[in-house]
Amino acid sequence: MVTGGGSGISRGTALELARFGVQVAVVDRNEEDASQTAEMVTAETGVKAVGYACDTSDPACRIRCSGRSRLGGDIGQQCGNRRNR
Repeated sequence: MVTGGGSGISRGTALELARFGVQVAVVDRNEEDASQTAEMVTAETGVKAVGYACDTSDPACRIRCSGRSRLGGDIGQQCGNRRNR
């Protein structure tokens, strides 16, 4: 899971993880950005990726994000790159 993955360094992190064969769950507060990154990851690497919206500054969202991903398994690692606003 890469938080803040809709753009910037986090988008690059998601791509790099996928290049190593890691399935990636892209989380961003903007669902469109997260989905675009996930589509980019899959198109460029062939690795399954999903994107979904979650504001990780919200405790309820963090709990939801820490559960099972839509990739069909437990989240093994989390890379937190969200910026504070």
